[in-house]
Amino acid sequence: MLRRSVWVAGFLGLSASLAQAEAVPPQALWMDGLQKIQGTFVFDTIASPGGLRQQDLFPGGKRVVTQVSLNELPADLRDSLKKAELQLTVEGPSQFEATQEPSPGPRGKLPFHGHLRHYHETAKGKIRYRGLPGIGNEQGDGGQFEGPVELQLVSESHSDASDFGIYSERQAGEFTWGAAAQSRITAELRAVPAGAADGAGVGNARLMRGGRELFVYFEVSRPSPVAGAETRQWIGSVRLVRTAPAVRP
Repeated sequence: MLRRSVWVAGFLGLSASLAQAEAVPPQALWMDGLQKIQGTFVFDTIASPGGLRQQDLFPGGKRVVTQVSLNELPADLRDSLKKAELQLTVEGPSQFEATQEPSPGPRGKLPFHGHLRHYHETAKGKIRYRGLPGIGNEQGDGGQFEGPVELQLVSESHSDASDFGIYSERQAGEFTWGAAAQSRITAELRAVPAGAADGAGVGNARLMRGGRELFVYFEVSRPSPVAGAETRQWIGSVRLVRTAPAVRP
């Protein structure tokens, strides 16, 4: 299971001290907050380059990996994925933390004057999704959930990342998420189950700037049909799109 990303911290140098952090208006860092993206996102396409990774896992750690298209998935899994959707509802006002501080090293000095930017929005709400195993960031998550949650939208970015930092991030994440879903133009969508709600919530989803596209991690494991193999997995990401345009201020 893909763990919650530390990809931004690793490649954009977000380990700087927050001692110089200054508060900024939240919309200066991220315009498409929880209140604006409410609605339903539906399956559009597989987002990981080349399709999903199909892995047959053998005893001793051996694995055989191939790329498969949507049409090459088992019929029941393909049909479930085509019907995948996520519905998000916000109940009440959002709380914000929005700060920035000069980037450590050369990118924080002239002529770049780059800043590390931190956006964290929380609100109470409800989430309902289906057909999205892997979105919960928990082993064996079944891809279905409905109930009250604490919604979170988190963006950690650099105002002027170096070419090497952008390249390194792409090298690490593009194979799963695609070239588009990078820290400069995405925020992590999270949903922590609240009250009596039972399930994984949301821990592996990225919202694109504009509020229209949601990239969701996908992972399914089943017994392998290959002789000697124990498990067959399908891993990658899928792209969901809003059924209506995001509301702009």
